[in-house]
Amino acid sequence: NSQSSIVQSLKTHFASVYLDELSKTGNVTKAVSQQFIEPYLEILQENRATDFFFKSICDEIFQTLIYTASEEIRRGDMEKEDDGDEEDDADDIIRLLRIDNPIPCDFDKLGDRLFAIGSQPTVNSKRRQRLYALSKKFKAIVQGKNPQPEPMKVSDKPAISKAKMHKAAERLLGMQEKLQMDRQKFKMQMKELKKKQNAEKIADILSGLVSTKKPVKKIKSSNKFKPNAIKKKGHHKSTSATASRRHKLPSKGKISKKQRQ
Repeated sequence: NSQSSIVQSLKTHFASVYLDELSKTGNVTKAVSQQFIEPYLEILQENRATDFFFKSICDEIFQTLIYTASEEIRRGDMEKEDDGDEEDDADDIIRLLRIDNPIPCDFDKLGDRLFAIGSQPTVNSKRRQRLYALSKKFKAIVQGKNPQPEPMKVSDKPAISKAKMHKAAERLLGMQEKLQMDRQKFKMQMKELKKKQNAEKIADILSGLVSTKKPVKKIKSSNKFKPNAIKKKGHHKSTSATASRRHKLPSKGKISKKQRQ
């Protein structure tokens, strides 16, 4: 029960030794093993189970069954090839898995149950992906396929010859020299561009100073009257004086007696 008062570490430890004890009993049928595994399937579909406990059950119970079946398939393939060294390695792996007698399980039924639990709407996406992945591996075992990826074989021979390595190193050095020359060329171009821009700025400033004219200061008249008003006033005076002279002078048609004499 995921909600029992037992601490999580003890539950996890019990799950890790569960298959060990089950395999030691011997003569276990698929139906019996299914009955012992069923409580863990019920815990996986409980939302109240913590992520730590959920992961522990997936790793210690179901993933261990997958590892065991995977090594059995690999060992069977190696027996066909009659490779004794690799067969010993496979036996070592089985012993490391702590299962000397593999438990017979209905892998097809386990795959269906895990898929059904993962498809429930109450299961979150992270757990659903893990359950689907386990189900897919169990289905692969049923088909006789190895659910675990093959280990990568590393070759002792170098993948690239020394001649190709030297040529690649020479190309790399040439690229570095060209890059350095391009950088220096770019710096020189930037310096020339800055000089040209500064010269253009100075020429613009000088042309602006030459084209500008100093403003002429206007001298204010000491007369408090406006020039137009003075002109008009003088004009009136001159007209009145001319009129008075005309009034004093006799007309051209009439000459006095004194002027005649």
